[in-house]
Amino acid sequence: MGKRDEGEQALRWPVVHPEVEAERLIASTWAQIAADEAEERDAQVVDQVRVEHGRLGLADRLAERIGEVVAISPRGASGIRGRLLAVGQEWASLAGPAGRCFVAIAAIDRVQWTSVGSKASGGAPDGSSWKEAIRSLVAAGRLVSVQLSDGYTCRGRVLRCGADHLDLEPETSRGTGSTESMVVAFRAISVISVH
Repeated sequence: MGKRDEGEQALRWPVVHPEVEAERLIASTWAQIAADEAEERDAQVVDQVRVEHGRLGLADRLAERIGEVVAISPRGASGIRGRLLAVGQEWASLAGPAGRCFVAIAAIDRVQWTSVGSKASGGAPDGSSWKEAIRSLVAAGRLVSVQLSDGYTCRGRVLRCGADHLDLEPETSRGTGSTESMVVAFRAISVISVH
């Protein structure tokens, strides 16, 4: 053989049977299709999570933290820190150093928590209204402090619960022989602390 024959042999491709080449091509195509489908599923899951999170209200987010210590900043009232006990659609209940309190969800400006070693029991809001939470205070007959969104605070006992308001007997009228009462619109209440 001459030099030219050796060079031509070096340039030859290895012989591959057409069936083997077709199987490799099909396998490669199926692998690419499977990878594309997995990527599409992952993108759909991310979108679904984003949509579901977009439907959550503040009460839903708080309900996930039942059992944890949270710090709530309600409008017109000083911040409250305590263990989140229960959450309704319109209220949250905390146990803190000053006792139990109810916070109107509509009055919450900010909530903070630390999830390290979380003790949250989680869940969903129990569906009870702000009105139902206030009715429980009427039944209890306990002394409360009602903090309004304008910063005003009054101590007394909740006498009655109306459709959109409560009647409060201020502590200052007890024992004086007078029957003073105050009507407070639910929309104005930020926090009710139980003493």
